[in-house]
Amino acid sequence: MSRPSDIYRDVSYQFFYRRKWPHGFCCPRCGYRQAYTVHSPVRTLPLYQCQCCRHQTTLTAGTIMEGSRTSLAKWHTVIELLSDKKSVNAVQLALLIQVTYKTAWSILHKIRRAISELDEDRRLAGYVTGGVVFYGRPQFAYYRTEREHPLWVSCAQEREVRRDNNFERDSGLYVKIKRLTDHDLIGQKLAHSGETRLFEEHLEGQAVGVTLNRAEFRRNPLLFPLYKEAEKWINQTFRGIGGKYQQAYWDEFCFRVNYMHHVHPVSHILASVCMGNFEQAYRRKHAS
Repeated sequence: MSRPSDIYRDVSYQFFYRRKWPHGFCCPRCGYRQAYTVHSPVRTLPLYQCQCCRHQTTLTAGTIMEGSRTSLAKWHTVIELLSDKKSVNAVQLALLIQVTYKTAWSILHKIRRAISELDEDRRLAGYVTGGVVFYGRPQFAYYRTEREHPLWVSCAQEREVRRDNNFERDSGLYVKIKRLTDHDLIGQKLAHSGETRLFEEHLEGQAVGVTLNRAEFRRNPLLFPLYKEAEKWINQTFRGIGGKYQQAYWDEFCFRVNYMHHVHPVSHILASVCMGNFEQAYRRKHAS
């Protein structure tokens, strides 16, 4: 176990500290920026006690790492691996960081869930183009099979917006890949009710949404290559994904695409998302 004085020199501790508190400690209860540090032989992380309201907290409190027995160094490694476009599956991760498969899967699931929650809070603005594609469709198949999963692939040249429609700075392209249900489709086409649901859930009020037909989608220079890249990544890394958790993997892929040209490294953004501090630290990417 590291001595209390060593933890502050630990690279992973400092990495996560800067993602959670980029401007120094901030009490989650009252916002005060001064705290006492309380060390205990039974704790691996320092306990911070606010000098104003005496609320006690730790670096991982209120984050997806709260209660985890996995070291910060291993969490740091996972963040770096998921920030790379090759990503990693649970079997590979278990070997890389020397944990059980169950622990590796749990860590990845928590991070992907945080990514999905971030994406759910983002709505597309401006001119939005989307189309329907079927993941798992056999080559040269012209009729839908039971193993196919319908998807809505979309992108927008947009401004970042939140659910309350408060516009922020321009962010360029933002992409989404969302699963569809049978109720969203008529045959192999997007039904009007399905289009309405997608636009209400993923577009801000003033956005203009356009749904491409199958031929237009395949000719689109951005959407179709984007989907094929995502499909290739899922098939190569995970040997295909079933329906239950599939959405989380599409969201992970889109997360890297959406932030790969950000002013901050993808690993820093992902760590900030996991620490529950993305909005404050990185939402305004051009702010000084």
